[in-house]
Amino acid sequence: MTGQRVALIRHGETVANEAQLAYGRLESPLNDRGIAQVQATAQALKTRGTDYHHIVSSPLGRALETANLIADTLQLPISIEADLVECDLGEWEGITYLEMHERGYAVKSIQDDHFREHGGESPFDISERVKLAMLRLLGEHPGQNLILVGHGGAFANGLSALLGSGPRFGPKYLMHNAAITELTFEQEPTILTLNEYAHLPHHLKNQSNRPDNAQQA
Repeated sequence: MTGQRVALIRHGETVANEAQLAYGRLESPLNDRGIAQVQATAQALKTRGTDYHHIVSSPLGRALETANLIADTLQLPISIEADLVECDLGEWEGITYLEMHERGYAVKSIQDDHFREHGGESPFDISERVKLAMLRLLGEHPGQNLILVGHGGAFANGLSALLGSGPRFGPKYLMHNAAITELTFEQEPTILTLNEYAHLPHHLKNQSNRPDNAQQA
């Protein structure tokens, strides 16, 4: 490992988040609240004390919109990495958070790394995809500190695989919209900050009543 730093940024709140709908690969734009969340996060990154060199985004619109807002503030280039895309929810794409909870999505995913009753990706598949993408990006940008912009589910799964801790679903690595999680890559990857969103004003902090607490989408 090289001493590089990587900031993981979950996209801002979307129209689907606000409507309590589970979107994996489906598209949903940031709402006004989400845009304001990301603008606050961009300012926090600017004054953080880490010199970032490049932003890499998931190809989904909500992540790209988030990445562009951050890039405008930090004046950084953006590239796209397909393997940072959110989890494929299969036949459960677009159902409500309550329906996800009633079908046991989070519970079953925590209990079984290979759960895929929905016909989409299993936690194991997601975690390996995202972990390998992170490591590959470090190799493609030697000596650079990166900002990766993506999704709550994909990042949680990926961190679980990267750090080798707990079920691959990664429930302890869940992230608030526009939260900052920062890692350093020395001999082993180490989390410096997890799910940091204290920089968001109170009115931009989620008062989520999601029954599954999965932060999916």
